[in-house]
Amino acid sequence: MGVCDRLKAILSPPSACLYRPDAKADRQLQNEVGQPLPSSYSEFLACYGPGYIRTQAHDLNFLTVYEPARILSQNRLFYNALGEPLPRSDWPQIHWAQPGGWLMWGYSCDGHQYYWRREGEPDDWPIMVEDRYSHAREEFDLRLPDFLYAVLTGGIDPSGVPTAIKSQEKSCLWTPT
Repeated sequence: MGVCDRLKAILSPPSACLYRPDAKADRQLQNEVGQPLPSSYSEFLACYGPGYIRTQAHDLNFLTVYEPARILSQNRLFYNALGEPLPRSDWPQIHWAQPGGWLMWGYSCDGHQYYWRREGEPDDWPIMVEDRYSHAREEFDLRLPDFLYAVLTGGIDPSGVPTAIKSQEKSCLWTPT
């Protein structure tokens, strides 16, 4: 069973995934991170491509998943001068290019942010969710497709995920970008 099979049962991928990996951006991101990205992320992109989850009632990008070139540009922008941990909350956020750093892979329409915490092997990186309003941070030992599946089926209830998509099994749509 592939990493996206359970997710496909509740979130239909596009009929034809038009996403084509950008080898140069992939290599550049890997060089800056010093490791490859999690294999489940690559498999997710092969099935869905970059885009966002939305409900049938709203055309807002409730939960966006970046492509590698966008991961690189967003993290450079977000961490432009960051050399020290961010002074928010009790959990320091380390620069994304450093070991243990937080690599942002997506966001929500509400401004919540989604990261991998780069500890250990890429396939073992936990997903971190930061709530924009409270700066609460939650950690999930799930691969990207499993995280999305758990959110949509109510298996997990992170505070940093818009309520419009929580537990919305079979009523959300994937919109490629």
